[in-house]
Amino acid sequence: MNSGTRRRRVLVTGASGRVGRHVVDALVADHEVTVIDLAPPIQDVAYIEGNVLDLDRVRESMAGQDAVIHLAAIDFGVPAEPEAYFGTNVMGTWNAVQAAREAGIRKVVLASSVSAVGVGEMRPDFPPEYLPIDEQHVMKPAHAYGMSKLVVEDIARGFALLGDISITCLRPVAVIVDSNRQRAVDRATDPNHRWLASYVTGEDTGRAFAAALDHDSPFDAMFVAADDSASTVPTLERLAGVYGVTPAVRDPGRFERDPLASPIDASRAKQRLGWRPTSRWAEVAARLDE
Repeated sequence: MNSGTRRRRVLVTGASGRVGRHVVDALVADHEVTVIDLAPPIQDVAYIEGNVLDLDRVRESMAGQDAVIHLAAIDFGVPAEPEAYFGTNVMGTWNAVQAAREAGIRKVVLASSVSAVGVGEMRPDFPPEYLPIDEQHVMKPAHAYGMSKLVVEDIARGFALLGDISITCLRPVAVIVDSNRQRAVDRATDPNHRWLASYVTGEDTGRAFAAALDHDSPFDAMFVAADDSASTVPTLERLAGVYGVTPAVRDPGRFERDPLASPIDASRAKQRLGWRPTSRWAEVAARLDE
C-alpha cells in the first residue's frame, strides 16, 4: 500500500466474475476500489456500468485512479466463437492499458493465463518440454483463448517499452471457486481426463493480484499456482500416462519431496511478489462437504 494517509485508488475491470470477486475481497481492506463491469459487484464498492470494449467508457472510469487490475475477458470454457474470445480479450486489454496510460496511471496488473503457454491444452504434439514448467517455457497455444492471452502479454510488453508504465501479467492456472469445485473434484478422480491438474484457489488468486500492485518492474509475467496438484496420482506418473513419456525433469527433488507437486512452478510469484499459496488439494476438495 502507498505511504501516506490516502488509500490507493484501484480500478478493477471484470470484477463481478468468478475470479474478480476474490480480487476485490483481497483489496477492500487496504484500497479504495472501483469496479467497471457489465454487472455490479457483490461487494459494497463504487461501481461503473460499462463494457471494456467501449474505449470512451473505459477512459471515463480511469479518472482519479492510481492503479488498474484488468480482469474482464471471455474465460476459457465459456461457449464462444474464436473471434469472440480474441476480440474481447485482446481489444479489452488494449483499451484498458491505453486508457490507463492516457490517464497517467503508472501501474497495471493484467490477467493472463497458463493457457498463454498452451501446455494446458494437453495436445499430443505439445507435451511439456520440461518439468516443472516455468516462465521460460516455450509458448505455443492453439486455442483462441490461449492465443488471446499470448497477445495480451505482447500488448503489455509493447506498452512497457514506452517507459512510463509498469505492467505485471499474472498467469493463474485453473482457479477453483465454489461454482466449479465439484467439477474439479470429479475431474481429479477421473483417470481418463487429460489435464495438467495444476490449480489455485480463488482466495489465493485474489491475494496474488493485490500483491502485484506493489511489483515495480516495467514488464513481468508469472504463474500463480498451488504447490500441489488436484490429483491423488503422483504427478510424474500421471503425466507419463497422458503423454506416453515422462517430460524431462529439471528439479527431481521437487517431486521426491512431494510426489503430488504441481507441474507449474510459481517460484517467480513467490520471490517477486512475496506471495504464497495457502492450499492443499485434499483440503480444497473436502470443502464440498461443508
